[in-house]
Amino acid sequence: MLQLLQKALIKSKGPISSSLIKKVDSVGGVCVHKTWRLQLEDGSKLFAKTTTIDDFPKLEFEANGLKSLKRFAPQAILEIPQPLVLEKVNSNSVLILPWIDIANGEQSLLGRGLALMHQSSSSQNPGKFGWEELGYIGSAKQIKGWERCWGKCFINLRLIPQMKLGKEWGLNHLDWEKPLASLSIFLNK
Repeated sequence: MLQLLQKALIKSKGPISSSLIKKVDSVGGVCVHKTWRLQLEDGSKLFAKTTTIDDFPKLEFEANGLKSLKRFAPQAILEIPQPLVLEKVNSNSVLILPWIDIANGEQSLLGRGLALMHQSSSSQNPGKFGWEELGYIGSAKQIKGWERCWGKCFINLRLIPQMKLGKEWGLNHLDWEKPLASLSIFLNK
């Protein structure tokens, strides 16, 4: 893994392209990607995600999403990591970000930062809730589109598509249609 990630750094031709990786530790993985902590020779750390070359669009969507979120985040409260490397290396895709030590984070500050970020986004895009590009929720596609109310966006563009996927696993639509209708009314008050 060290060789793959070192190739990605070199290939990036960015400000960290000449950095040397001293150590690579797995920090777990999710259903789609593997995740790594990179210790560089200078003592700094980076975070990396690796996946197959076919899943490059998922990492690209994540990188673009992080760039977009940064525009709305209150910088003094909420740190949105910005992509340092997004590369295809051999048969792999690699996304490298700054390492953020979250072990000592304040959850109330995080909540406040997320609320302020959403408030900023909402004020700069009145009556627009959703996203302009096809994206991903884990390995599932996230549909693009816009709604005028946040609750409708959450129900129509996020939850219902996931529930429709659940049909493939045997979820009965009658089990979720009524609760979602009630939730929609509640969220749009």
